[in-house]
Amino acid sequence: MVWVKSMYGYGYGRGSGYGRGRGGPKWASPTEIGPQLETSIPPVPANAIRIAIPTVDDRGLESIVFQTFAHSPYITIVDVENGRIVACYSIRNPVASQARGAGRILMNYILGLGVRIVIAAHIGPNMAMMLQQYGIAIYTTYPGIRVVDALRQYRLIH
Repeated sequence: MVWVKSMYGYGYGRGSGYGRGRGGPKWASPTEIGPQLETSIPPVPANAIRIAIPTVDDRGLESIVFQTFAHSPYITIVDVENGRIVACYSIRNPVASQARGAGRILMNYILGLGVRIVIAAHIGPNMAMMLQQYGIAIYTTYPGIRVVDALRQYRLIH
């Protein structure tokens, strides 16, 4: 009888989570399981536009643009006002190694930072749809160029 039950999805290993068991511990809440997101970036200055760019390293404007957005090692945040760079921050991407749902978590994080423009070489379809729903502009660029060159490509800085 046990074999018949497991054949129809009642046995071990047939629970939630893409067929990898029955889930995590019942006492853990979703906030305890998720990554800890860094919030040390100050709010957007008045009359400035905040731009997010996925990068390979944390060298600021000299960083190299990474090929994908959600799984990039770092995110470079640039504040631009009247064609001038006001501030530049490089933060480690907390969801870079997450297998599924990285785009959704990162999108909520950059929304909280006040980002209005995303410049990336490739953005997944689900994340692109969510960014468009929230009115965040998406600009595409080539991977391997510097952040400052990506900003000049769209004439965001002089």
